[in-house]
Amino acid sequence: AISYIRVAAGTSLSNPLIACYGSVDLYCTTDGGATFNMINDWPDYYPNVATKLHADISFIKSYLIGGQEVFFIGTDGGIFESTTAMTSVSNDNPTGLRDSQYYASYTGRTPPYFLAIGAQDQGYQNNPAPATAATAYSQLISGDYADLTSSNGGATLWLNYAGTTLVDPAPAGHPLYTTANTTSFPQWDFKTNGLDTKAMLFFPPLLSYPTNPNSALLSTAILNGTVDTFQITQLTWDGSTSITASNGTYNFPSNVTAIASDGTNFYATANLSPGGAAFYSTTTPTGNWNPGATTLPQGQYLTGMTIVPDPVRKQAIYVGGSGYSNAAVYVSTNGGGAFNPMSNGLPHTLVYALAISPDGNKLFAATEVGPYFYDLTGGNITGNWTYIGTGAPTNIFWNVEFVPALNVARFSTYGRGILDYDMGGGDLIFRDGFE
Repeated sequence: AISYIRVAAGTSLSNPLIACYGSVDLYCTTDGGATFNMINDWPDYYPNVATKLHADISFIKSYLIGGQEVFFIGTDGGIFESTTAMTSVSNDNPTGLRDSQYYASYTGRTPPYFLAIGAQDQGYQNNPAPATAATAYSQLISGDYADLTSSNGGATLWLNYAGTTLVDPAPAGHPLYTTANTTSFPQWDFKTNGLDTKAMLFFPPLLSYPTNPNSALLSTAILNGTVDTFQITQLTWDGSTSITASNGTYNFPSNVTAIASDGTNFYATANLSPGGAAFYSTTTPTGNWNPGATTLPQGQYLTGMTIVPDPVRKQAIYVGGSGYSNAAVYVSTNGGGAFNPMSNGLPHTLVYALAISPDGNKLFAATEVGPYFYDLTGGNITGNWTYIGTGAPTNIFWNVEFVPALNVARFSTYGRGILDYDMGGGDLIFRDGFE
């Protein structure tokens, strides 16, 4: 077998004794190669975001700017620079972020419509009062974040880090980033609470409880000796610093890959072996679940599948996942007992997320090959998907949320920012879209 390791290297333009190379960490010499020193070990970044390098070095380039040599270092966590001949570094982008690799967003449902975003390596980002048109975000916490969910319009926001579930108690109230920002949220760690993170999705599905915004449902793999039990766990935040857990009593065949609710009924999917996925429903999510159809596609290995209940047609449910050897979207008209393909006009691709308007007329899909729209007016489920990405960057569209007050479908892209599809009208603070 052949393995490949990314390695970057660069030299000084003004001092032949200075050279650097890096892969996970960066090493530099100031004596022509006789000795090399690590700039910093990658875990040092997290408590020192402003002055320590993030992991995974992609380039080291030197420029003479106004007579001074400036080194720029590319990492998976953004661009850093050094004006001190690589004896120290500074982070160039804790603020002004527009185009990180985004997994998801959540928009506050009341003015000024704060925008919170989960990104790969560039953390949990926020703008408490986004400006008209193009806007930028600040990194509140470093790391990888996704599954942003709220059941009270964003007054309380739940989110997942890789290995931890957190609560943001006041997402609308954060100041913009400063180097002194030490934001710390209540959190519930997977490993220390007996979960088998190796058996779980990187971002296990998370749903804010419809009738209790201080509670959330999490897909868990509970390790009992050498055996994993796949359940849904209810997390409850005490309003201060503590999150407690209550494990469900129903054992799924594998990871729960999506969780959704229409306010009364709860829905879930779980992968089957050797392929496909099963659908489940209940009114008591930590109790018994009722198995339904077993012909659904499996989801993406990081974030799973997507389920959207129709807000008007109570028995209609839409499910999205992998569509390479089957349809990527399925619809049920009997509460999940049976599903039919809903893929006319949709290429064989992966659907990461679905979102629907409150009137049940507009369904959107974020996919591996861009954004799609389905007109459900009149309950039509035999129509066609329409590609709506003309003029948008060619990129993975990882997530979509529908923001009723703005009348936009807000898409998170994996490297080209956040983009709005404007349905017209509404309080459109991003009428021209933004990236």
